[in-house]
Amino acid sequence: MRVKIGAEIKRLRKMQRFTQEHIAQKLDMSVAGYSRIERDEVNVTLDRLQELSDILGTTPEFLLGWEPGMETAPAKEGSLEKIEKLYQEQIAQLKDDVGFLREQLRNLRGE
Repeated sequence: MRVKIGAEIKRLRKMQRFTQEHIAQKLDMSVAGYSRIERDEVNVTLDRLQELSDILGTTPEFLLGWEPGMETAPAKEGSLEKIEKLYQEQIAQLKDDVGFLREQLRNLRGE
């Protein structure tokens, strides 16, 4: 039996305003590969399931639907700190990207 978890992963990712690029980077994989997880096109290993759970601040059991009656991801000890750290890392990456793009624009303008 194949368990489909992609929709739940996508829902939690969007709820936390993470991009596919952000999650893929945290998992050290391509965006296309991560996208296949959300579309349930690949089987997820237990290790990958644990990594996803950690990034999304939940448990593997929740992603697998083994915790009925829960409408949102359960808070794990330290999950708020993890989320805050991930947000800060994402903000830092975005600032780097903006700086790079500004530099490229200056080069194109010949400044």
